[in-house]
Amino acid sequence: MTELASWNAEAWVYLSSVFLQEDRYAEAVPVLEAAVKAVPREPRVNFFLGVAYNRVGRNEEAARALERARELSPKDVPTISQLALVYETMGRQTLTDSLYEEALRLEPDNHLILNNYSYSLSERNIQIERALAMAKRAVEAQPQNPSYLDTIGWIYYRLGDYPKAEEYVLRAIQSGDVSAVVHDHLGDIYQAMGDAERALEQWKIALRLDPGNAAFRAKVESRQP
Repeated sequence: MTELASWNAEAWVYLSSVFLQEDRYAEAVPVLEAAVKAVPREPRVNFFLGVAYNRVGRNEEAARALERARELSPKDVPTISQLALVYETMGRQTLTDSLYEEALRLEPDNHLILNNYSYSLSERNIQIERALAMAKRAVEAQPQNPSYLDTIGWIYYRLGDYPKAEEYVLRAIQSGDVSAVVHDHLGDIYQAMGDAERALEQWKIALRLDPGNAAFRAKVESRQP
C-alpha cells in the first residue's frame, strides 16, 4: 500500500504501528521518516516518529517531530504528553511544566497526565502537596497501576511519611512487573527507615534489572562489606 499509494496516510499509520507495538523502534524510524515525507501534514505519523526517535535516544529529533505533530493537532493530549516527557529527558523543565499545565487544561481528569506531572514534580522535590493531590486522583482512576502506585509512594517518601511510602511501593511491586527504579525507590525508603539490610536487598534487585546503572551500582558497592 505504501509503495502503490504513498499518499494514503492510513497505510503509513498502520505499517508504523506494527513496528511500534512490537517495540521495534529502530526499524520504525526509517519507515516513519519515509511516511513524513509522503504525508507531511498527517499528525499521527509525526507523533509516531517522535515516539520512535525518543525510544532510540534521538531526543532533539523527537522534539522537532512532536512539535510538528502539535502544530498539526494542537489539542492532542497524547502528543502534548509525549513532548513533555521528551523535554524532561532533555532537562528543559520549564517547557515540561508548561506542557503538562496545558494538557491538564484540556483534560483535567487525565490520569496519565496527573501521574506523570506529579512524578516529575516529586523528582524535583517541588510542589509536593500538589503532586500528592494529583497522584491520589491518578490512583483512584487506576488503583492497580504499578506506575501510579510507585509515584504516590515516592511522593510520600518526599513528604517523610515512610510507612505510607513503603505501603504503596510494595503494592506497586506486587501488582506486576516493575522497572528497576521502583526497587531503587523501595531501597531508599528502607534506608530512610533505618533498615540497611532491606535497603541493600532492593538496590541489588535494581542493579540486577539495570546492570548498567552507575547510581544503583554505587549504592550497592558503598554498602558492601
